[in-house]
Amino acid sequence: QVGDNVPDFTVPVCANGTGDWNLYDNANGLVNGGNYKVVWMPIWQLGEVPVIGAPITEQIHLQFADQGLLTIGNGFDYSPAGPYSCTSWATSFGITYPILDGDANGIVWNTFGMGYIPHNVVIDHNMNVVYTSSGFNQSAIIN
Repeated sequence: QVGDNVPDFTVPVCANGTGDWNLYDNANGLVNGGNYKVVWMPIWQLGEVPVIGAPITEQIHLQFADQGLLTIGNGFDYSPAGPYSCTSWATSFGITYPILDGDANGIVWNTFGMGYIPHNVVIDHNMNVVYTSSGFNQSAIIN
């Protein structure tokens, strides 16, 4: 919920990067040379592919990255046998920001207590939730 402190977590990157991604290391300045970041996590499930929202998330990412916004996508239900793998989803919708594999360990799902997809979370540089909402409201996310 808004105001909650987000515990640190590590999740494998499944597109636009490799290895594991750690929240505190990447947003609290440990990996990025001391530059604190605001983190925006658009979260989706392939059964609810955000075809309309995907290009908008990329536009927001590109527009605000130089101002300290760190966009990290989180996806669920990727399957090589299904319509999209994580990498093919990112390629199909032109996403350049890293996407975490939400299926890997359930941390993202459990941390943000979702249940309604798509979901968006914004975390400030102190690791507190400043915005959380189901659906996709572009103006609320930007503000």
